[in-house]
Amino acid sequence: MDASEIIEIAQREQQRIGSDLHDGLGQDLTGIALLLRAIGAQLRKEHSAACYDIEHVIGLVNAAIENTRALARGLSPVGSEPHGLAIALQALAARATERFGIPVTFEERTRRPAPLDQQAATHLYRIAQEALTNAMRHADATRVRIVLTCAASELQLKVCDNGRGFPRRVRARTAGLGLTIMHRRAQMCGGSLSLEGGASGGAVVSCSCRLQSAGERGGVALAARAKRKTVRRRPPPRGARKR
Repeated sequence: MDASEIIEIAQREQQRIGSDLHDGLGQDLTGIALLLRAIGAQLRKEHSAACYDIEHVIGLVNAAIENTRALARGLSPVGSEPHGLAIALQALAARATERFGIPVTFEERTRRPAPLDQQAATHLYRIAQEALTNAMRHADATRVRIVLTCAASELQLKVCDNGRGFPRRVRARTAGLGLTIMHRRAQMCGGSLSLEGGASGGAVVSCSCRLQSAGERGGVALAARAKRKTVRRRPPPRGARKR
């Protein structure tokens, strides 16, 4: 099993666990919160001294719901909506700004959603996430820009910072597990990853992916449907006579 297969399996498992958290545990906790609110309303009518305790428990359950949603978003960050990747990158930039205390901006240079499946979009999101983390933790950056550009036949994701930039040895060959995985993810999207110095210092991590045309996407969809309709012949039972 190569690295690409391991990444693909890990991504599917993350998406499954994220969905289970959101649709399973999250819904159960929401149901508990609703029941507690009903009990709290009844206790208030009865002027019970337990009202304060119920309100405290409701607050704890609501906090658990938010934590569950945050975990689900972390495991499956890109939604299935048309602009799911752009929405996820915007949220990533906002969270990074709040967490690290420096401006992280997101810019989408396209008016139409990129024709990407959810797995490819998640790979691109993880590339942006890793590049952003590297800029914050290792490059001493004080400003980061995430730019998503969608042209007619190509999608390009860039993460630009004003930090120390990449050492020459990193530009010459991929060093470190994080960069190796970023390269693998780019390849799994049918694209390529480049690490360059910025025009005014810092670093630029760029991932470019070729986009399928409408005709190519239709051909792939037809082939997939045809494959699903193919029925395998059952082998003849043992002892059956051949004609």
